[in-house]
Amino acid sequence: PSPSVSSRVPVIIVGARFDGATSSVYPSGASKGPSVVRAAAWDFPFIARYGFPDVDRPEPLLRDAELRDAGDLVVEPGCTWSEFAGALRDRLARLGASGRCVLLGGDHSVTLPALEALANQHEAIGLLHFDAHADLGVEDQPARVSHANVMRHAIALPHVVSLVQVGVRGIQALPQPSPGYAHFSVAQARRSPEA
Repeated sequence: PSPSVSSRVPVIIVGARFDGATSSVYPSGASKGPSVVRAAAWDFPFIARYGFPDVDRPEPLLRDAELRDAGDLVVEPGCTWSEFAGALRDRLARLGASGRCVLLGGDHSVTLPALEALANQHEAIGLLHFDAHADLGVEDQPARVSHANVMRHAIALPHVVSLVQVGVRGIQALPQPSPGYAHFSVAQARRSPEA
């Protein structure tokens, strides 16, 4: 196989079955995400043998990669978000020492402990967030992490230096611009793409 990071470093799939940070307004179900993604889209032997096509490279991504499925993080029913986040952060830190992790969520709150686990491995992280919502909301209790404010907590982490959000259709309660965070519209980006 041609030399590449993916063929030398194991890719470890980890499920995070948690939807306890969604509000009661929305139905639960995000915790089923890891099982549904595995059933619908992951054929490990096929991916490991043939990889994913990449139009910018002559070789497919993940071709001849060592793919491992570490299963789902299982916690006691009714555990708090803090308990879940601590367990996920510890598990990702351990697994991340031996490979690159792909996290299958759960609700959006699983992103935060994943970023915290990366803090020991990377000085600076930039986030690319695809969503219809900015997830920058303000809660009545600002310290509480929810599916609606996880990116607000993420950009407060010292090693998260930038956040680019794509697909956001509704923006409300944006934080004030600060180092690593600025907001602009598509029209502004077209007028001044270097921003």
